[in-house]
Amino acid sequence: SIAINEDGYVFAWGDNMKGQLGVSNAALAACSHPSLQSNCMGARPDVTPFPTSIADLYGERVLMTSARGNSNMATTKRVITYGWGENSVGQIGSGDRTDRAIPTQLATTLSHRFVLVAMGGEHAMGLTTLGEVYVWGSNLYGQLGQDTLNRGPASGGATPLSLTPIVVPGLVGKMVIKIAAGYAHCVVLTEDGETWVWGRNSNGQLGLGDKVD
Repeated sequence: SIAINEDGYVFAWGDNMKGQLGVSNAALAACSHPSLQSNCMGARPDVTPFPTSIADLYGERVLMTSARGNSNMATTKRVITYGWGENSVGQIGSGDRTDRAIPTQLATTLSHRFVLVAMGGEHAMGLTTLGEVYVWGSNLYGQLGQDTLNRGPASGGATPLSLTPIVVPGLVGKMVIKIAAGYAHCVVLTEDGETWVWGRNSNGQLGLGDKVD
């Protein structure tokens, strides 16, 4: 689990086998904020049953976080996006497939400024100030929304994953104001009140009246 306090500090607790708590050995040893770090001088735990501050985000005022499975995303007042935890298919946007035990900036931070982020099961979404939607991570069920460019599973030109953010082409020109990510599907809301969905639909989760991805 993950939470933000009124000062913009981020706390996490629970399982840490993939580094999803963002608590590094170096941060614990340094113990730069003892009033926030309850396990100073200890080794990075596999399980933490109580909220522990993520020291590597000190100095940033975090505005929102999103967590699912073993991966986390956060965006800050400076419009910088961080990801950490499991990264087997590039879902934290670091540009590789290496798990991260501490918050790591997006590989394309300078060119992608997200005001909202949403973490899916093995993919993630970001919304810019211009209402553009970007996605990254797994595209196994079309959750990256690339079929309109003949680059998705349904098109025959499969793009299995993306290690960095790519725009959702079917939404270009639309002003999106809200985003949400399911385990393997996406939902967005535009300023015109339109709802757009894509990705896995094995149980009808897209609400389209069928079970077709």
